[in-house]
Amino acid sequence: IDNKIKPDSKEIKELQSLAETTIAAKQKELELLKINGQNPEYIASLGSWLNEQNEGLACLKTIEVAPTNPPPPPETKKGPAQYDDEFFLEPCKLAGLKVLPPSKAGKNDKLDPHYVENINKGQQVYSCNCGWIDLNHAFTETRRKDAVALGLGAKNLWMQILEEKGEKSMRNNGFKVKYSQDVLKAGISIGIHREYFVNFGLNINIKKQIAMAIFQEVSIAYESLQSLQPFGTSSFEPSDLVSNLLGFYFFIENGFTKDKIFKLCDIKSVEESMNIYKLYPNTFNDEKYKNKNFKPRFFPNTFCSNSQFPKEFQTLKPALKKNNIFRDWNFTDYSLIIEK
Repeated sequence: IDNKIKPDSKEIKELQSLAETTIAAKQKELELLKINGQNPEYIASLGSWLNEQNEGLACLKTIEVAPTNPPPPPETKKGPAQYDDEFFLEPCKLAGLKVLPPSKAGKNDKLDPHYVENINKGQQVYSCNCGWIDLNHAFTETRRKDAVALGLGAKNLWMQILEEKGEKSMRNNGFKVKYSQDVLKAGISIGIHREYFVNFGLNINIKKQIAMAIFQEVSIAYESLQSLQPFGTSSFEPSDLVSNLLGFYFFIENGFTKDKIFKLCDIKSVEESMNIYKLYPNTFNDEKYKNKNFKPRFFPNTFCSNSQFPKEFQTLKPALKKNNIFRDWNFTDYSLIIEK
């Protein structure tokens, strides 16, 4: 450690305490996972993360015993160089410590005003068991006039499958289901629209599995499309797919109220969510934080311990496509409008 480190810093002691608390909580989680033999990929990544954090903690402990009177920084052509807080913590950042106090983010770590506003408004919140949640993704029901025609929203998707209304296949015993995810730009719909064949007379559980399969396929396709657009940094944000999934359960499964979902996820306050965002600047923009599956990405913090994705949100499994039950709509089906 460079001996030009600011000694006896209150911030360094606070950072050490934060690091110790976070590491202890995740170490306990790792031990439980090893005992249960669950998720070997996550165990490996968590073990690697803990090694990095322990290096950072060791660095902080070294800083604590740094010389009381560090030598002055070197002179520069513009006059005497000045210490700054980022410089003091730089050795620990290089050692791998990722849990930094909010005001000590690196020079390239910035809080996006858009997400700061969303968090302050309570539109994006952090939860201990579901990670980041975008409440607009999860619970907003579209009011667009073309919602039914395009099959926008999980509720419209489910009603088509449940009620078996739509265009009947002329040659096969089934009907058309439409589902879309899009964004309006200057009045033009940009997104993903797909059509599927679903067999008549399926039981309710199979219908839910088919709805889940369609929902997941279109969600992934839409986020992938977003990533191809200029400035498409919002694709696969940590909150996107998980928030969509929570909304799916909210609209389709009986009893999944907002209160129940909030309780299962263990929603944090606006202040706590903002503090967690400050610990991980660029959370919603940086490639390393992208989440391309329907399980949450967790951001270790002092407000949560032993984070686990609730089993209640893992009960519905997507159906596999089978020609006579569920598949893409194709030219063999033709179409004939069912009379209501």
